[in-house]
Amino acid sequence: EQDKDKLPDYAIVIPEDDPKMVNFYEALFYWQLANPGEKWKAYYSHENEFPSDDELDVLKGIIITGSFWGANDDIEYIKRLCHNIEYVYENFIHVKFYGGCFGHQIIAKALGGKVESL
Repeated sequence: EQDKDKLPDYAIVIPEDDPKMVNFYEALFYWQLANPGEKWKAYYSHENEFPSDDELDVLKGIIITGSFWGANDDIEYIKRLCHNIEYVYENFIHVKFYGGCFGHQIIAKALGGKVESL
């Protein structure tokens, strides 16, 4: 078990595999949302990263960024992210979600919504 004082308050999950966009999304959301004294950690879903159960026990929120990909794309790490969102929603009800662009689409899909093009 990890030292709870060192665990993050917020997670930024980046579902993007283009290095330039990964850096952009991490900076965009961190610098816009982080307040002094908060601990933030980035997770790269294309590298199979996601908060551990110990981290989820203390997280206040998960931010899921945009992506080049769509919520319905047949990409393994996107399917895994969908499963992870559902897992958090069912087992860590105190954790809040925020999605930007792709992020709100994947959250809606994971929780039973329908995502389609207009």
